Amino acid sequence: MRTAAISWCLVLCWTTLTVKASADIVLIFEGPQTFIANSGIQPINVFASSSVGGESAVSIGADFVLGGAAVFNAPNAGTFGGAGFLGNGNIVLSPGASTFDRDPTLFNTGNLNINFSAAQVVPSTLTPLATLLVDTTGLAEGNYSITATNGFFGLGTIANAAGSFRISSVPEPASVVLLAVAFGGVVWRRYLRTKNHLMDAR
Repeated sequence: MRTAAISWCLVLCWTTLTVKASADIVLIFEGPQTFIANSGIQPINVFASSSVGGESAVSIGADFVLGGAAVFNAPNAGTFGGAGFLGNGNIVLSPGASTFDRDPTLFNTGNLNINFSAAQVVPSTLTPLATLLVDTTGLAEGNYSITATNGFFGLGTIANAAGSFRISSVPEPASVVLLAVAFGGVVWRRYLRTKNHLMDAR
């Protein structure tokens, strides 16, 4: 009886430590970024890092929820595993093994589930985990929240994370400057062309 109690204690203690350690994994959203209304599908990167370093597991994932009327691209709510991303070259790509799908009934929710072919270490530096694909079609001007919930790394949990993005009905100042420069270039070119034409006519 005493041996059994000790065994259960060891199991519970090991599980508790595992959950606590994996909670040291944090998710951080890029931005906040500003997108023009009705500009189609726009990407938002989410990064992962470890505050302690050295932790490893064979799976990672989370549910991402958009606020307001924002929805994810369909059927894929995002991408993962590209060059420079966590687990690149070490992700199980067989059908259904690693996915980032939009929820079939909650279009503002994307479910990320990545399985690795070998234990993957999350670095202490920010490392791209996935790219969210947000549909800006029909969104009103304003701020929209992004939340990461139900995060997991192996058997442990990842703390919830929050971010945001903004929808604007007009281009940002930097975009306006670029448009002005481009327009000025067109006007200047026409001026030179007209000037040369008049000189040739003489």
